[in-house]
Amino acid sequence: SFGIFAAEDEQPVTLTLAFAPNWSRYVERHRFHESQEVLEPDHLGRPRLRFRLRITQDLLMWIRGFGDEVEVLGPKSLVKAMGAKRR
Repeated sequence: SFGIFAAEDEQPVTLTLAFAPNWSRYVERHRFHESQEVLEPDHLGRPRLRFRLRITQDLLMWIRGFGDEVEVLGPKSLVKAMGAKRR
């Protein structure tokens, strides 16, 4: 459901997230977006998700809701923006 309120001129990006290991079951069992891809856990055992979508306020709020339990791995512009909001 992310992107319902996206501006039409907003271009989709590839978003990759890494969650804390304790979120593994949740990440594997939930479908958040039609473009969602469950990736292999990284070297730290963190489950990862990849999406192809538009960056919207509802998406940003969803990501922020995980607090320190999620890391934005890409795109770089969103990594930077999310890091600035945490400070």
